[in-house]
Amino acid sequence: MKKKQKRPWIFRVIKYLVRLFYPKTEVVGLQNMPDEPVVIVGNHTQMHGPIACELYFPENYYTWCAGQMMKLKEVPAYAYKDFWSQKAKNHKTVF
Repeated sequence: MKKKQKRPWIFRVIKYLVRLFYPKTEVVGLQNMPDEPVVIVGNHTQMHGPIACELYFPENYYTWCAGQMMKLKEVPAYAYKDFWSQKAKNHKTVF
């Protein structure tokens, strides 16, 4: 693999802070990674997959995501539809 690129300092600080509170994830199968460039496609549900990949994937990589997550005005509607609207609605609030 190529030498790991150094990310901007603010990105590294935020990543460090998130890692303090985010559950540790084990990356399995790195021994199967070829030396040449590859495309890894993640099959994940909700936002855990991309966050875990960003925090714990040890190689030099570029993250691709849905275009709606890159347009500030579209993010709230897209995030609600994709992440939260699918949650079970049969829970009861206890006071």
